[in-house]
Amino acid sequence: RGFLDGAFKSAEMSNAEITFYDEASGRSWRSENASVSLTRTNSGLSASVAGDVDLGGEFAGLQGSAQYTEQSGIVSVELNGENFPIGDILTTFYGDPAAVIEAPVSGKAVIAFTTQGEVLSSRFSAQIDQGFVNIGEARVAVNYIKWDTVFNPDDNQFEIDELAYEVGGNKGVIAGDVGVDFAGDARTPESVSFSLSGRELVAAAQGFLPGPVAIAEARIVGAYRIPDRRVALNSIDLSLLDIAIAADAAMVFPRAADGAPALSPEVKVNLTVDGELDPKRLLRIWPLSVAMGGRDWVEARMEGAVI
Repeated sequence: RGFLDGAFKSAEMSNAEITFYDEASGRSWRSENASVSLTRTNSGLSASVAGDVDLGGEFAGLQGSAQYTEQSGIVSVELNGENFPIGDILTTFYGDPAAVIEAPVSGKAVIAFTTQGEVLSSRFSAQIDQGFVNIGEARVAVNYIKWDTVFNPDDNQFEIDELAYEVGGNKGVIAGDVGVDFAGDARTPESVSFSLSGRELVAAAQGFLPGPVAIAEARIVGAYRIPDRRVALNSIDLSLLDIAIAADAAMVFPRAADGAPALSPEVKVNLTVDGELDPKRLLRIWPLSVAMGGRDWVEARMEGAVI
């Protein structure tokens, strides 16, 4: 520190090898041809780094810059990454269960923190292209997911300005808040709460609905408890097929024993429908595996009606 406060003006390195090692996961990232610079400014220090990072045989591009202001004691960092395997990143910070996405991610992070390590603000803009997401036992194709969000470290809450996605035939644009409860362990989230609204949505729950359903508007408030895989949807409001649906639901996705067949989820739903439906539109939103006797009767015998 004394050296930097005294006669130091600048330093540069090229063709440098930089290794990041995470003790908790045992994973390491390495860049062999990195360039690094550190320069004194009128207000503090300025730094930059650039290079290609080797992530176990997968290469990603990284560029970063940082500004340190002595008077405020604040460090501002901007990182730009390209083609980082997001599953590897999630595993590094949260362990193997977090590696639910197999796809490259590119984007930008802007973070401000104090010299004591206290994060003051952060913003993330990124896009995931062409990969897979693992949902329970299913492996679902990802066309793209892109988002622009601000993270509030005081309450571990993400404010999503916009998240656009096309995953497994489902697509749309959503915004809202997502909070994460770590229960004292930053590597093991306990639960995730959310309050989200969406537009221009298409629901294509294969095996659950008979076909894709366009949803003009949607709002969902709920939470997901990670240890017991329990979802509580406290409020669901949907506008689709010229009707309005208000509902609440609870779902549990039990884990099967090793080598045993997958267990069926437990689902409880209460809903009201405001509007009129004919049998054809009713069957479009009637899940294939729910009250199958009633569904089959409507499909076979109710050719025309106002419901």
